[in-house]
Amino acid sequence: MKIVLINLLISVFLFAQADQFSEAQKAVESGQYPDALAKVEAALSSSGDDADLLLLGAQIAVKLDDLNKAKDFMVKANTVDPKNVDIINYWEKLKTLSDLMSYGQKTFKMASYDEAMESFDSTIVKFPDFALGYYMKGQVYYRQDNFDDAVANYKIARKLNPFEEKYSKAISAIASKLYNEGNDQQRRKKYQDSIPKYKKALEYDPTLSQALFRISYAYYKLSDFAEAKNYLNKLVEQDPGHAEARKLLGDIYAKENDFETAVEWYKKATEIKPDYTKAYYSEGKILQTLGKNDEAIVVLDKAVELDPTYYRAYELLGIIHQEKNENDAAILNYRLAIKNNKKPYSAYWRLASVYNIEDKCDQAETAAKAALDLKPNYAAAYFELGLAEKCLGKKVAALESWKKILDDREWGKSAQYELKKYYKELEN
Repeated sequence: MKIVLINLLISVFLFAQADQFSEAQKAVESGQYPDALAKVEAALSSSGDDADLLLLGAQIAVKLDDLNKAKDFMVKANTVDPKNVDIINYWEKLKTLSDLMSYGQKTFKMASYDEAMESFDSTIVKFPDFALGYYMKGQVYYRQDNFDDAVANYKIARKLNPFEEKYSKAISAIASKLYNEGNDQQRRKKYQDSIPKYKKALEYDPTLSQALFRISYAYYKLSDFAEAKNYLNKLVEQDPGHAEARKLLGDIYAKENDFETAVEWYKKATEIKPDYTKAYYSEGKILQTLGKNDEAIVVLDKAVELDPTYYRAYELLGIIHQEKNENDAAILNYRLAIKNNKKPYSAYWRLASVYNIEDKCDQAETAAKAALDLKPNYAAAYFELGLAEKCLGKKVAALESWKKILDDREWGKSAQYELKKYYKELEN
């Protein structure tokens, strides 16, 4: 009876072990190597060392690029079943793999790249499913600034072992390097030169959303709006929360005089990013262009509420209030624009124009001169200065102010008109 019971227990034990081996093999076949390794280790822990399980564990460890763990498994497997042909053969293969990788890594560290490449090539030929061999070959290419071949090998490594993060990180690092080089070109306003950098970065890492945005911006600055929109639409699809992409789409449609569509994109940008002051400002500009001044005031007020130092928004508010003949509000906003801008020459000019409308000639003269102090030869300021001087009875000064801008394309005709009108007044 005891013998029967022992045989039964042995049968149960062997059945359980076979079942654990089968489960581990299934995980390997489905590419779930970490799960497979965990099953092997759990089986060994519960049932004791088994040669077949140890051999399988070594093979899985190699799949996960862990040669040290593979060696540990093989030492135990050789102890459990030293005459097992499969174990002997795999042990020899593992030693060869280890020697090739060790020599390759040693020569790589010594910058002997030709020798390192030869060793990693041999590794790949003999062990075509070993991810680390491709990665190290990619590292050699990287050191030689051959990014195309480096990334190609990193991608093979990642495909063979998607559980090792450093393969994806190596690809991302090269893409980021090229992205930063593109940014350097953009900082120098070399937009055309930046585009190949971003394209290559996106070729390596299509998920690099900021490269999509920067290449879109480069095309925008080059007035290639079709290509800019092409990349921005990809970005919007890839990253639905990218507010800057929507704002730039608004800018493009504004450039194309499709103002209604521009407003739609600005609104989408602020829906995603409610504190996006630049989008509110851009929307305000377009609404003013469309003659929707009351709506423009609402969004511009939102911009300065979020950023009380936003001088451009204050100045635009001043312009709109001036258009609406709300001169007190215009003056208030121009003064806030001046307060928050280091070089507020245009706000001073606009302030002078309101004071001239209000017949506050002294204040108009002061504001116009302040504009000219900041920007000498500023034609718009000279025109308002002339009006203020005429109002103050400074006839000669007024004539001189207008004469200075007769050749100006924008203000020359207005100055000529004032001069003719003034001479007629003298004749009468």
